[in-house]
Amino acid sequence: MTTQLGGAQDGSSALFTQPNTGGAGTVDVDRGECVATSPVYNVTDASDVSAWYFHGQRDAGDDPSGDFFFLEARFNGGAWQSLASFGDVTSNAAWTEATTTAANGQTVQLRIRTSDGAGPGDLVEAGLDNVTICPQ
Repeated sequence: MTTQLGGAQDGSSALFTQPNTGGAGTVDVDRGECVATSPVYNVTDASDVSAWYFHGQRDAGDDPSGDFFFLEARFNGGAWQSLASFGDVTSNAAWTEATTTAANGQTVQLRIRTSDGAGPGDLVEAGLDNVTICPQ
């Protein structure tokens, strides 16, 4: 079971939760939520928005309300919309692309949220890389 990937999806840099080096409860996400939010981007032409993410979790089923992963986008400061999500499930980490579109004149913002609830023994990790906003 892979919960933490060894490198970036593309290039040499990516946003990761802390790499796990010592087992459950050592340096992974524990008993709470981790959130990373992008800057707000101005879209001048209708564009394709792409982000690569991973989620890795061992030991599903112990805390269904507290273990989760979301990759979300919002446009013009509105409500967050899900691009990818996982509940309390076993998830083998692998870089995966999520896409959406943004209209001319919109703003777009991305965020990634992952959590490990109070249940014992989980390994929860996540990452984000290679966000692009390209005119169609």
